[in-house]
Amino acid sequence: MSYDKKKQFIVNILFYAIITAIFVFAVKYALRWIMPFVVAFIVSAIINPFALKVAKDFRVSKKFAACFSAFLFYAIGIGIIVLAGFGIYTALRRLFFDLPQIYTESFNLRWLRQ
Repeated sequence: MSYDKKKQFIVNILFYAIITAIFVFAVKYALRWIMPFVVAFIVSAIINPFALKVAKDFRVSKKFAACFSAFLFYAIGIGIIVLAGFGIYTALRRLFFDLPQIYTESFNLRWLRQ
């Protein structure tokens, strides 16, 4: 391998190392500040087509349709989170109430095997 090729290889490695360091820095520090804007952009991209369809079909203002669509989106999202939380709570509650019986059955089966 010639000296120029080695030099080019080292320059390429340093270049990719710097790009990787910048990417890690951006993900670790800057993403925390940018994430609310990214989430808002995604939510608006989801809501906007529905709001335009509501405004067109029901002949209401775009502002009202956008507010209605945003309210509906967040109401459905919060409803899903509440139902999931309630399901998890119910499953854990049932597990904790059944745990003594499960333990007793498991303990009794071990004594029967011996």
